[in-house]
Amino acid sequence: APLPWGAPGAVASALAAHPRFAAPDAVVAADVVYHPPLFAPLLATLAELSGGDGATCRVVLAHVRRWKSDSRFFAAARKRFHVIELDEQGREAARESGSAHERGALRFFEFRRQR
Repeated sequence: APLPWGAPGAVASALAAHPRFAAPDAVVAADVVYHPPLFAPLLATLAELSGGDGATCRVVLAHVRRWKSDSRFFAAARKRFHVIELDEQGREAARESGSAHERGALRFFEFRRQR
């Protein structure tokens, strides 16, 4: 079902369209941080999907840093979520060996809803 980010009632409508998936176990997002005006609606939608009523939905985001504005997205995300970089050790080792660059490297983050 379409899920317009930040639209009032959009998450509830999308989930109602698929009653078997009324409480998602996970949200996986890739390449969704690209347009600053969509940062707040995206974060609102992720927050609605990941929490409420004792839900324990895991949110994983795959991201390649391309723009300076990406840091604004993560700063805003940290106000709502505990943002944990997955495989930080592997990324550090790659950077030390010179095989990966901060910009352009694929990174994975988990967003845990702050209670």
